[in-house]
Amino acid sequence: AEEAQEPAASSLNKTEHNMLAKRLTELESQAVDALVAQGYSRERIATQPFLNLRYEGTDSAVMTPMTSASRPPQAVGEAE
Repeated sequence: AEEAQEPAASSLNKTEHNMLAKRLTELESQAVDALVAQGYSRERIATQPFLNLRYEGTDSAVMTPMTSASRPPQAVGEAE
């Protein structure tokens, strides 16, 4: 197992979602490269990104898987 993480503090909206997706791809690449360097083949490596999300003003984070189907919440009054 290999873990790559970094702290971030932002609101989860469409703009930030795209930035997070890009950064998660970079972190995934780092973790996969580390496993390949240990002798594992890329074909046998699976990854699962997670976000530690919390509501503004709270101290408790909820570890939430981020899948390719994930999308940022729609803002109030924002059209599809």
